[in-house]
Amino acid sequence: MIDLNFSREFFAAMLVTEVEKVGFAVLIRTFPDARELQHPAVVIRGIREFAFDIADGCFVPLGTRCDGKVEVLRSGISKSGDEIRFTAVDYVYRESEFRRKYVDRVVNPFLK
Repeated sequence: MIDLNFSREFFAAMLVTEVEKVGFAVLIRTFPDARELQHPAVVIRGIREFAFDIADGCFVPLGTRCDGKVEVLRSGISKSGDEIRFTAVDYVYRESEFRRKYVDRVVNPFLK
């Protein structure tokens, strides 16, 4: 198990899928110029898009459609203090709740 110590910047880059359909939200931070994903604990080179599966508590690569676009709903995101609101799916999540529920379950299969 890896404790990632999520930063506010990491949460600010959160994107969501249609939660009713797939049952998970994703966290993603990309740096296209460097072609690497970065978060406070790990830098993984060569991976441009990455997701955090809340249901399973692990990081997974994002799939792409035949047109090359990433399959994720880029909804409106607003943040106020500890509260993160996703307007497209009327979803509110508190960073502290996420930490309490999931931070100790995070597994990154790409580090094995």
